[in-house]
Amino acid sequence: MLDEYPDTVELVIKPFPPTDSQSSILAAAAVLAAHAQGRFWEFRDQLFQIEGPVSTTDLHDIAKQVSIDRTRFSRDLSSTDVQRLLTRSLNDGINQSVRTTPTVFVNQTPMASLRIDDIRQAIRQATGK
Repeated sequence: MLDEYPDTVELVIKPFPPTDSQSSILAAAAVLAAHAQGRFWEFRDQLFQIEGPVSTTDLHDIAKQVSIDRTRFSRDLSSTDVQRLLTRSLNDGINQSVRTTPTVFVNQTPMASLRIDDIRQAIRQATGK
């Protein structure tokens, strides 16, 4: 979609971890901390390789693997800025009635289907292209 509509489609990823899972909340904060160092995708890819709950040790191991400044990562992981971003992301999801991840929006409307053809059609309808 990004290649098909480079001037129209914007990819925005917001974490929406289950609030009853400390591991998921920690992982979401870690992804935001990795993003602060320009390593979102690399960190995310490694994070998804872990099965089950993640620990702080797991997150620091991933940070090392993807060449993140681990001192800054540790600081960012518990910083008020990262916590504020995570809280804002959760509140945005709640306010937009997000129930599952991933949730895809086209023009601020959640898609019922994640099929690529359905998303493409919604983009065409929204843009008139």
